Amino acid sequence: RALFRSIGGGSHDLLYQEFLPLLPNLLQGLNSLQSGLHKQHMKDLFVELCLTVPVRLSSLLPYLPMLMDPLVSALNGSQTLVSQGLRTLELCVDNLQPDFLYEHIQPVRAELMQALWKTLRNPSDQIAHVAFRVLGKFGGGNRKMMIEPQALEYVEQEELGPALTVVFPEHRQPISLPVRNIIETAFNALKSSTTEPGFYRKQCWEAIRCYLVCSLQHEPDRQQTFKLLSHTSFREARIVGGAGPQYQCGDPQARLVHQMAVTGMFVAAAIKELRSSVLPTMVALVRHYTMVAIAQQAGPFPALGSRLQGMDGLVLVDALASIMGHEEKELCKPGHLAMVLVLDTATTITGSRERACRLPLMDYLAEKMCALCYQRAWYAKLGGCIAIKFLFERMDLRWVLDRQFNFLKALLFVMMDLTGEVSSGAVEMAKSNLERMLRHCAKPLDTQDMEEAAVADLEAAREKSIYDVTHELVRQVTSPNKYVREQAIASLRVLAELTGRSVTEVMAPHKDVLADMIPPKKHLLRHQPVNAQIGLMDGNTFCTTLGPRLFTIDLKVMEHKVFFTELLALCEQDDANLQKLPC
Repeated sequence: RALFRSIGGGSHDLLYQEFLPLLPNLLQGLNSLQSGLHKQHMKDLFVELCLTVPVRLSSLLPYLPMLMDPLVSALNGSQTLVSQGLRTLELCVDNLQPDFLYEHIQPVRAELMQALWKTLRNPSDQIAHVAFRVLGKFGGGNRKMMIEPQALEYVEQEELGPALTVVFPEHRQPISLPVRNIIETAFNALKSSTTEPGFYRKQCWEAIRCYLVCSLQHEPDRQQTFKLLSHTSFREARIVGGAGPQYQCGDPQARLVHQMAVTGMFVAAAIKELRSSVLPTMVALVRHYTMVAIAQQAGPFPALGSRLQGMDGLVLVDALASIMGHEEKELCKPGHLAMVLVLDTATTITGSRERACRLPLMDYLAEKMCALCYQRAWYAKLGGCIAIKFLFERMDLRWVLDRQFNFLKALLFVMMDLTGEVSSGAVEMAKSNLERMLRHCAKPLDTQDMEEAAVADLEAAREKSIYDVTHELVRQVTSPNKYVREQAIASLRVLAELTGRSVTEVMAPHKDVLADMIPPKKHLLRHQPVNAQIGLMDGNTFCTTLGPRLFTIDLKVMEHKVFFTELLALCEQDDANLQKLPC
């Protein structure tokens, strides 16, 4: 930003020329960054950089469409961005032919004009004055968007959801005040950094705490509850795994408000001045939800969905997923503590970690945490990586082996999807997690104090899990994505090291997966996109240089000969032509 501003200010005139060759890639990169999901200050920065690229307007003309999206974002952003957006827009209106400008504005015309009209109500008179001037310069074009559909706020549900009923003596009808509005206001205020520390934050937490405590059904006979939770069936009876859908509260509005309140509790736990008062409540409530879920899924009365009423314990897991996937990564700490408490409580009631992991609650937890890795934002993916690390390190090994393939797919997706994005360490964490998980699952088993049947069962589960994982890793050796390809090759080496075999021996049972790729038999190399060509060449090099070899290139075979000719043609191509390719 400092560099762009100083060049734009005219203090480094010679550097203008240096930027011209960089312009297409620079604008494309900044544009894709500003359209991604980031923390607000980062998004503002990318928008500002798009609008202050230090080149003259005449050089920008071919790339004008790339400025339109950032322009709309700027006019809907902070005061600084609005000023910057108005300056850029006025410069274009003053210096470009109307027909040329309108043609480029067309895709974003409605949003642009609506943003300009909205800016007329800006608290700063100077900004409003400039917006008025720019609208005037557009002439009749400024009213053409009046026929466009307006961005309306609409009510998503007809039901009120949980409400406080207030009765006034002089009115027959009681008044219902929706609790959702109270919880939402408190939740947003706790999340916001501008909320005044001290009084207001404390009151927000009080509102959320009171709502959560009111939602609990008080059990007058403590002895009865203790008797239920210490029943022998929790420790001895069979726990039915969670294949079917789990019970969830029948009132979606109430569940949503409750989830928001639980999430608000985790946010409050991360605030320094509230922590001491929040933590005891948080620990008690997390244990409570876990006990409710366990009592519904195991023990003397493992209930089927139709017989249950009230709030389900899984609301805790949904709140945990939203807190782990939040852009403020400090919130992962209370989320991590909550997962420790869930596992600890389940282990205490069911008697062992192995039994605790059989609960459908744990399956639901793993499913929600893996789903974070498939969300668009990097901070959700990072939260998913942190949660997966907790799951494979703390859960029972048998449970982890059954889900290792799912974890692998989620971690590989993080690497693939964040290529070329600002990932703030998510890709590095996915890589280190993958290696740790493989080392954890493939290391020699500690079979002391275990029965023979249990050892045989664990060995069979591990063999199947490692087979599935290796199959996927071998498939990714020719992946078009550089991160995924390199990680697959590194992971195969780790597996070879842990099992005391060569990489070729590890890959041999899955050789048929690569049979059509090494060398490519169905498609010519030149017909593939550039990144796929690089992936195929990397994969071929890896497989044909292993010792002992996994594949051998034989020029007497027609497909091998064609591949060799294609490679030769690539080598002989002019570097200048190759550099134009989009890789």
